[in-house]
Amino acid sequence: MERRRFALSWGRKIFFGLGWPLLCLLSLIFLKSGIVPKDTASLFYYFVTTVGYYGLLTSVLYFCLYVPLALLFPTYYFVRLWSSFLILLTSTAILIDGAVFSEFRFHINPLILKIVTTQGLAFIFNGSFSPYVIIAGVVLFLLFVVWIRGELLWRVMQRRFSNPVKNWYLLLILFCLGTSHLVWRNHRTSFFGNEITLASLFPLNYQEILYPKIHTVEALGKASFNYPKKDLKCKPKSLPHLVFVVMDEIGSSALNESETPYFLHLQRHGMNFTTHLSGGGSMEDNLFRLIYGIPASYRPEASEPALMNELQKVGYELVVFSSRKIPGLPRQQNVWADWSLKERNLEKPLILFFDLGTGTPREVDEKLKMTFTNLQTSKLLLGSTIVITSNHQSEWEMVPMTLIPSDREKGLWQHRTTHYDVTPTIMKRILNCSTNLGAYTNGKMLTDSPSKDWEIFGNENAFRIVDFTNHSIIESDWHGKISSGDTARGELVLKASREMSRFYRR
Repeated sequence: MERRRFALSWGRKIFFGLGWPLLCLLSLIFLKSGIVPKDTASLFYYFVTTVGYYGLLTSVLYFCLYVPLALLFPTYYFVRLWSSFLILLTSTAILIDGAVFSEFRFHINPLILKIVTTQGLAFIFNGSFSPYVIIAGVVLFLLFVVWIRGELLWRVMQRRFSNPVKNWYLLLILFCLGTSHLVWRNHRTSFFGNEITLASLFPLNYQEILYPKIHTVEALGKASFNYPKKDLKCKPKSLPHLVFVVMDEIGSSALNESETPYFLHLQRHGMNFTTHLSGGGSMEDNLFRLIYGIPASYRPEASEPALMNELQKVGYELVVFSSRKIPGLPRQQNVWADWSLKERNLEKPLILFFDLGTGTPREVDEKLKMTFTNLQTSKLLLGSTIVITSNHQSEWEMVPMTLIPSDREKGLWQHRTTHYDVTPTIMKRILNCSTNLGAYTNGKMLTDSPSKDWEIFGNENAFRIVDFTNHSIIESDWHGKISSGDTARGELVLKASREMSRFYRR
């Protein structure tokens, strides 16, 4: 009986005196995802949840897994090895899950397990075994710490006549769990991009499962949004006027000589991209992709688009002609019908954004002709760079995309392009920005062929991956659970999640 009491007393000190603080410390790896407390209330929630959550996990390890076997085999080597195994196994799981969460902002789930069994361990981290090597090194160090600490504690306890154990920490765990629950239920929750909250840092957190917070405008707290990620190093050699002409629901198939002769006339004077996609969804989604060059899911966090910000830095003046609010652009009381520029200083380079709205192809063509006639009259066409494109609700419908550069280069490109590609093209051609594209866009140059066979469209309410190889759409939530689509290409969810979390990390 004395041996059993000794083994249980020693184990309790090891699990709650060493294992519990150790697990809390290792859980800091989840903060690498960019999800960190932003104010006093969230810091308090994170602290009490961490203490309570990992205290509960330690209690399960001790009472459910350690105690039964320690009562059966209360020997020196068995309890030492068994306790070390439980603590190190849990530590390894936390480290691996933390590495996964830092990469994708969701925890190990059935999708991850399926990909590991079919593609291998390295596939999860973009073909690299480095995270596993680092984790193995950390676990070996922890093995040394746990073993030495256990040995010292065993010897100290053997020299004592009695080794009483107090249970105050169980009350602390209950207090922290209860306080965490009250804070979660009663306080406004900040979101870190879509469905992700501070509670997401804890695997299998019952708070998110049983008491989910609704991602609405009222409940939204903006995430840390690092866009652009670095200085774009723009050194323009010249400052031509920049003209955007955008319309709605005009697909490439609607263009013909009888209905849209002027549109076709303009296309013959520029660079045409015949397989261009706007991304689908609402017109606001399409406009956001065009102006920002990033997915519309970032819309709640986005402020000023990098393109417009850099253009205005070098002296451009923005004039918007639209009857609706354009994402990222100031709302101005200019509509297409009265777009006079008489009061503008035409010596300054201008960004002219014409929103032609919707209409029949013939009506839009007439608006297009009148717009360019007025631009010609105002002497704003010579040497200007012009972008003409359309927005569409379908992910698959090809829309016109014509770029008329200041040097009037012409040509035909048939590879796939998207609205994501317009911003980087303007940044390179006009502003001569030298920073790599990944710092401010999900796109590429319009003239470059696509490097992947998928794109992520959708918005803050829908995670939609368009698979061009299989002509299908995979829908997923922001926690990596596929709701519809071809699960055979589930790895696209990992790739898209990695890309989507890029601007949430520094």
